[in-house]
Amino acid sequence: MSQAFYRCAVAWGLMTAAAVMTLMFAPLPAGAQDVYKGKTITIYVAAGTGGGYGHYAQLMGQHLGRHIPGEPNVIVSYMPGAGGLNGANYLYNLAARDGTALGVLVSPAPVQALIEPAARYDVNKFQWIGVVVPVIQAFTVMKHAPAQTIEAMRTTEIVAGSTGPASDTFTVPQLINYALGTRIKIVIGYKGTADIALAMRRGEAHAWAGPWTSKAAQFPDLLDPAVATQVLQFGLKKPAGREAVPLLTDLVFEPLKKSVIEFLSGPTALGYSLTAPPEVPANHVAILRKAFDAMVKDAAFLDDAKRGRSVIEPTGGEHLQAIVARITKVPGNVVAEAKRVLTPDGK
Repeated sequence: MSQAFYRCAVAWGLMTAAAVMTLMFAPLPAGAQDVYKGKTITIYVAAGTGGGYGHYAQLMGQHLGRHIPGEPNVIVSYMPGAGGLNGANYLYNLAARDGTALGVLVSPAPVQALIEPAARYDVNKFQWIGVVVPVIQAFTVMKHAPAQTIEAMRTTEIVAGSTGPASDTFTVPQLINYALGTRIKIVIGYKGTADIALAMRRGEAHAWAGPWTSKAAQFPDLLDPAVATQVLQFGLKKPAGREAVPLLTDLVFEPLKKSVIEFLSGPTALGYSLTAPPEVPANHVAILRKAFDAMVKDAAFLDDAKRGRSVIEPTGGEHLQAIVARITKVPGNVVAEAKRVLTPDGK
């Protein structure tokens, strides 16, 4: 190779590398800066107003628009029902595909897609924007309940409130019965978690499987040891400060049952997340993900979260997309067993 040819090759390589770096770090093109100008983004929440999903959706709705070029207005709309399926089905099948419709889905959405006949969506085709914080469920039992421990619940019935058979308020107590032989009666039909908390205070219900984050922010009395006992938690990882409460997976040793519970625990990583429907243009998704990443680092957002006792442990959209893909890659026999267990009669 001649010295002249070598110098030309090196120069070409440096020019190519510089061009790539320029593209990577260049600002958004002018057209992209304007796609949201004068627009309104609606965040559809697949849950009611009183619980954690609504709370975090409002928090995101107050701050997301400032980080999107054009600073669009952001509003929050609630679509509760069917354990979160109403909102997920709407976002997937009917919502606008231009980046002005976003969703806060319930965290079990990937599992629902595989086992719920009423789930009319492919969870991997949603375009995930980011998660504010994972959702680890605490199974909270009031002190007035006739049984306070797993051992006592094997012989004495307690009542757990639930919003519907597709939600964690149903899944967790149903799995406790399946895996540990307890006698938890699940009463379905509460409109939201705030209604369940009220029923517990009134003595109409004894227990609720709900997020630590939601209880800490909105129902702190239910975390008072004088008021209630945190019997176990549902997820794959114990949150900081909650290490003394066992995970359901720690209490189960039969291989198939353990696999089912681990499969159903996986979506806790999705937590309070933001997603877009299929077919939203890639440049819009990129704008939204960049805005989300900026929002969760913003001082005003973090100050509001702190005032609302809201935990922030974010994960970006691309990583979240990969988590969803992993959750849905599960052996067929595990899915079939999970589907059997999570029917309302467990048959």
